[in-house]
Amino acid sequence: MNCNSTPIQSIHRPLQWGVSLIELLIAVAILGVIAYIALPIYTNYYERAKITEALSLVEIAKKAMEEYHGIHGEFPKTNSKAGIPHHDQIKGDYVRRVKIQRYRRWKEPAIRMNLVGNPDTWGDRATLFWTPSLMGGSIVWTCCWERFDGGDDNRFIPKFCPNKANRRRCPP
Repeated sequence: MNCNSTPIQSIHRPLQWGVSLIELLIAVAILGVIAYIALPIYTNYYERAKITEALSLVEIAKKAMEEYHGIHGEFPKTNSKAGIPHHDQIKGDYVRRVKIQRYRRWKEPAIRMNLVGNPDTWGDRATLFWTPSLMGGSIVWTCCWERFDGGDDNRFIPKFCPNKANRRRCPP
């Protein structure tokens, strides 16, 4: 046997570096299904985050009303009495204004937050209200809404604010 001889039969397979058309179509189909499921979930999450950002602006007015009540024994009837900026200056990307005002429909002054019009989510004139009430020495806030597109079925109405505003007060 000669060590320098070449093998009689050598099996050489070419290396495959690509993917077949079928594999590519399957990968695209899987990505399409994932996008079809994930995109509405992401969009819903993103739109709810807008409401959350808006709610952070209301906290300024709520704290100011609570502090004013602690000092004076009554709730302030305007932003300036509460010691916060004018209602047109308290705004954000999704909030048009935050205003403290005495409304005829409720006994105590309330906070009104007008949202910036968004036809894909809450509509052009969506409004949220917070009314304070005293319960055993502490202040309890009740939230209600008005003018959300689709009414009660609008999914962007905050869960803690399920009631529509009525003539007397925000329902508990």
